[in-house]
Amino acid sequence: MLRAEAGLLEGSLPIGGGPQVRERRQPRLDIEIERRPQGFIVRLDGDAGILEAEDLDFRLMLLVGRRPDLVVFDLSNLGYVSSVTLGLLVSFRRALLKHGGRVRLAGVQPLVREILHRAGLTERFEVASSVDAALVAY
Repeated sequence: MLRAEAGLLEGSLPIGGGPQVRERRQPRLDIEIERRPQGFIVRLDGDAGILEAEDLDFRLMLLVGRRPDLVVFDLSNLGYVSSVTLGLLVSFRRALLKHGGRVRLAGVQPLVREILHRAGLTERFEVASSVDAALVAY
C-alpha cells in the first residue's frame, strides 16, 4: 500500500470509479520503555496486532543491542496479542538468552494468558503477577 500525503491509504479500485481511499487507522498499541536499576520495563498498552508489530520489532531490536540482563514486559494493559507479536517476543527472548539476559512477563491478563497457553509459550517465559514482583525476583 502507498501512503498518501493527507495521511490516507489508497486501496483497491472500486467498480466504475477511481481509487478507494480509507482513513489511516491509528496504532492501537502504545509502547513505553523504561530503564530501571534491575533492567528494562517494556510497557505494552492496547492491542498488539499485526499492524503494530513493525514498530515493536524495531524497538525490541534496539533494546537487544543494549544487551540488558533483564527485560520485564508489563502486559497489564495489553488486551490482545497476535501470532506475529508472539513471534517477536520469542525471537527477542532468544536473542537476549544468547547474551545471558532474561525476559519476564508481568501482569498478564486472562485473554493474553490464554493465547500464550494455546501457543505453548507459558513454559518458555517466566511470568510474574506484577512488574514489582518480576523485578524483586531478579
